[in-house]
Amino acid sequence: MRSAFRVSQPRPDQALGVPVSSSSMPVNDTTGIPSGSETDLARTRTACGSCYTWGQTTMDSGDDKSFLHEHREAVFRCVKCGACQAVCPTYQATGDEAQVARGRLSLLEAVLDGRLGITRGLDERISKCLGCMACERICPSGLQIHDIFLAARSGMTAARDSHRLTRQAVRSAARGSASPSSVIRTAGIVGEAVYNILPGSRLAPWWRDGRKRSLPPLGRKTFTDIAGDETSLSGARRRVALFPGCATNLVYPGTGLAAVKLLAEAGIEVAHPRTLQCCGLPFLSLGDRESARAAAEENLSLLTGLGADTIVTVCSSCALMLKALLPRLLGEEREDAAALAASVRDIHELLAGGELGAAGPQPAARVTWHDPCHMRHGLGMSAAPRDILAGLGGIEYIETGAGCCGGAGAFSFLHYDLALKIGRPRAEEIAAAGVDFVATGCPGCRTHLTDVLRRAGSDARVVHTAELVAGLVEP
Repeated sequence: MRSAFRVSQPRPDQALGVPVSSSSMPVNDTTGIPSGSETDLARTRTACGSCYTWGQTTMDSGDDKSFLHEHREAVFRCVKCGACQAVCPTYQATGDEAQVARGRLSLLEAVLDGRLGITRGLDERISKCLGCMACERICPSGLQIHDIFLAARSGMTAARDSHRLTRQAVRSAARGSASPSSVIRTAGIVGEAVYNILPGSRLAPWWRDGRKRSLPPLGRKTFTDIAGDETSLSGARRRVALFPGCATNLVYPGTGLAAVKLLAEAGIEVAHPRTLQCCGLPFLSLGDRESARAAAEENLSLLTGLGADTIVTVCSSCALMLKALLPRLLGEEREDAAALAASVRDIHELLAGGELGAAGPQPAARVTWHDPCHMRHGLGMSAAPRDILAGLGGIEYIETGAGCCGGAGAFSFLHYDLALKIGRPRAEEIAAAGVDFVATGCPGCRTHLTDVLRRAGSDARVVHTAELVAGLVEP
């Protein structure tokens, strides 16, 4: 049943108007919708007609929109209150009503009503959602907006085969995470050489404002290549499994080694098999539900056979996937999936709960914390990391706010200009604080934040909290 509070407005008119700004456009006192959005359909199509005509895919069969059927009631339950505008990074960066949850849901309503086909314009607007979940936390209707947009991406990928090259690259990276070290070493050497030698002008879209994008070198060895399949411990009081995630394994092995050190110092044996797959979230974000489900099944089978009482993560996005999205993907009736999800804990939870402690000297430095969106909004964790850092000896903790960096995994590669625009205020905020280190809990944030900080003139180093606590960060 549709909500009794549904605003009776033509949905595309609300979602596809000209870019709006709360400071410059009058708002309808009754609906709360910017007046400029309440145009007739002709004006809407003139302002943003690409959603209707750009790469049109006809929808002659109900099957074409079946990917939204399970979310139909939720899509229409959006009351168009506009609360999401206050927290949406893409809306704040663009002022575009089609790039906020309310506008995107309006587009999906039009798809379900048969007034809009699956077009390139629609695909682009849905793909420009970071998946940060900020809107979900404040939605008065309690909508699972993230799930809706993931379903929409899946359906549009199937209908239009969108982002094919990116999906192939993500699959390759995920498979590469379990590849022999010789493959990783060769890929790292070749990739770094090509990136450093080619003129920046040939590296579009990653050459902006006279400089290349700052990218970390691909590890010469993976974390699992260095650490092996497990860290055995004589007399261990318990056994856990460490889920490093692709980025930690391939790019930031030091984070995985720091986690192992902290766990071992606490008398905990750690399994970290090299056959672990990608958590699956990058696949879901690109609409590749089939690959996400396959990875989830493999990880579920492997992790449940390790004899571990806890699955520890060092990436907030991996934690979100394993805790919340994996059971929904495989079926909430699956007891094995539910049991696995219940055992997952981000390493910040263990540090905050006193189960792990400092395992080395920390640098005398000014440090701030950057909230990964999936940790703050998805896992509901924001105070704990700050308390951890503030309690470390020698460190002066500096609070710098909680803005989005614009990274969002593949988002910053697909939409680099928008990612820079979103991340710029956060980088300038950190740069103004004059900190030496920025601690975070997401390797994706670490990569993109490093880039936007360099562009803001800051030399602050972005590290994982576990590395600081383990004493593995040099001054």
